[in-house]
Amino acid sequence: MLTKLTAFSWTLSLLLPCSLLADTLGGVVRDERGQPVVGARVDIATAAPKIGRGMFCPSCYLDCKKSTRTDEKGQFEIGGLDPHLKFRVLSAAPGKQTGITELLDPARESAQLVLPDVPTDLPPKRMIRGIVVDSGNRPIPGALLEPFGHKTPQVSSFGRVEAQSTVSDDQGRFQMLLTADYEEVFVQVTADELAGATLTLKPDREERIVVPAGTTVRGELVFQGRPQAGMPIAVVQTNRRSGTHFIKAVLATTDRRGRFEFHALPASQQYALFSPVGSGNGQASLIPHDLVLSTKTFQALGNSEVRDLGPLELMPGLTLSGRVEMLGNHSPTEGLKLSLGRGLAWDLIELTIDRDGRFSMGNLPPETYEVRVSAEGFRIDLSQMNYQGTRSNTFGVRLTESLQDVAVPLAPNEPVTPEAPAEPEDVNLIGYSQTLAGTVVDPAGKPLSGVQISADFATGWSTIPHRPNAPPPIATTGSSGTFRLEQLPDKPIRLLARLRSSASAGTRIAFPAELQPARNDTQIRIVLDPRLAVPVEELDRR
Repeated sequence: MLTKLTAFSWTLSLLLPCSLLADTLGGVVRDERGQPVVGARVDIATAAPKIGRGMFCPSCYLDCKKSTRTDEKGQFEIGGLDPHLKFRVLSAAPGKQTGITELLDPARESAQLVLPDVPTDLPPKRMIRGIVVDSGNRPIPGALLEPFGHKTPQVSSFGRVEAQSTVSDDQGRFQMLLTADYEEVFVQVTADELAGATLTLKPDREERIVVPAGTTVRGELVFQGRPQAGMPIAVVQTNRRSGTHFIKAVLATTDRRGRFEFHALPASQQYALFSPVGSGNGQASLIPHDLVLSTKTFQALGNSEVRDLGPLELMPGLTLSGRVEMLGNHSPTEGLKLSLGRGLAWDLIELTIDRDGRFSMGNLPPETYEVRVSAEGFRIDLSQMNYQGTRSNTFGVRLTESLQDVAVPLAPNEPVTPEAPAEPEDVNLIGYSQTLAGTVVDPAGKPLSGVQISADFATGWSTIPHRPNAPPPIATTGSSGTFRLEQLPDKPIRLLARLRSSASAGTRIAFPAELQPARNDTQIRIVLDPRLAVPVEELDRR
């Protein structure tokens, strides 16, 4: 689940088209005796589209930051929810086991949660106990502790863990129920008005958790010198590696003076600041105006410090539109979707493609996008495109102006022949007689020299072993853009093409071109777009 920061305010109705109404999810929390649980914490745990399959992490939607508490009747309401999504709700209270619902449609259903009492006869190794305090040593009531991994003598694992989320009581004390034996449990802590923390806890001892205050960032959005009110703006940490207290995207809205402010962010980290275009609901842009901010990075200050980014100039957004073309006389598949990845920006941009295959997304900042098509049983035919393919179902586009006629040809996946003999798993038993050759060009069709072509197995990420007296599975294109790889294994091969300069520091997207050619194909065409690796503007350290 995403960390939930409540020290910022934003109104979903500002982001939704006026023809749509936000949903409100209500419900009640009771104990095992049917009595209301007063003051129980209720959080949106995950979300998913009401129609069709989701293309994003279930906990990555912005609504997954929302929480509330039950009243004296055990009732609650969470408003301003995206009307295109359904939600799974989690509730926790001191001394109670956690309750979680199935996915609910707020327009038709309410949440009914039962929180049984925590057993009193558990062995010490099945319980983690402690206290949560702030940096001033003051107890924090209502802090949410969520397990996300564990360690045993055999393995460390992230993801599913047999431990329950819990909340701290009025004295900041908590107890986390474990339903399996663990040496350590990895826990994320969320506390109102504070930055949160990620740490490792051990059973059978008293834990003390200090949650830092976090840092504050503010700024102003302007266009031609005039403040812009009601504009959504978001920040996200650029360091997303495990071990970092990563809170994913945080959203705010500018006030009438065009000012925005983010509180309780993890301190002393680099952030990306961006205009959030989508929410992952398959609809058009949610930005209420046609102005956007190009993605920028900045360094946040320390705990309890404030950084003012000053006025930031907006610009008119661009449009990406086109048509998905089904090759081989196939009809568009039901639930065909397209998403746009933005590199550093944590933005859920998803489009449901029309029945005739058309799509359009407006209010896009002039940036690099990785376009992904979700079509079960189909892949993008990169041989018919003038865009860089990055995987079998994605390609890269650099928007410097609006593109209105992007054609995305989809071909059926290669059929698997059941009669084909099983290939040996031992690489020493594989033949090495395959040759792959072709040309690397830019989107305009001009040959590119100095491009490194490397080959590895198409299945998995294992590297092709180098054989003595055989050329390495790497080549560099000459002045005509051509390459040739010989004595490759007689197996499906994946080719990666990259410009040596594209991996330089400071570039936002430097993914290589990727292609899985047919065996022994000597007329391969790879499109590589040098414009995709674009440096992100870093705001000065004022």
